Amino acid sequence: MYKIGEKIIYGQIGVCQVVDVCYKEFIKNKKQEYYILKPIFDENNKIYAPTTNSKIFMRSLISKKEAEDLIIKIPSIIEKTADLQESTKEEYIEKINNHTLENLVELTAFIYTKKKIICKDKKRLNNIDEKYMKIGENLLFGELAAVLDIPLCDVQKYIESRLKK
Repeated sequence: MYKIGEKIIYGQIGVCQVVDVCYKEFIKNKKQEYYILKPIFDENNKIYAPTTNSKIFMRSLISKKEAEDLIIKIPSIIEKTADLQESTKEEYIEKINNHTLENLVELTAFIYTKKKIICKDKKRLNNIDEKYMKIGENLLFGELAAVLDIPLCDVQKYIESRLKK
């Protein structure tokens, strides 16, 4: 069970803070315990998630050390994606639903590399690639921002500066 004040990953929403735990009756005659979650990058939203939820993925955030270790591994993760061929929507969904940051780095690196290649031919990414790159970046950068305690807009610069050392 997560504690009030704890930040967690909640499905494709990303980083949320547990602001309370309560009992609600959203379904008639079925009172259930819920986390009240506040997405940290969407101040106007509030989510009621059953504490016994098995449909939407929830986990604790990685540690600051795990985040720093991941950043150091990014070049080797990107190198692995250089040999990948075309990916399908299902493969993108699988990477996202795996809920590991390494998979999100692979996904975004693959699509970013694809984007660079097709931009040379003055073409654009298709909507599926655009959509999953955005989801992957939001989840990846959101968790890194929360763990490293930096603004979301500074994550990419932070990663670049760490890799230059």
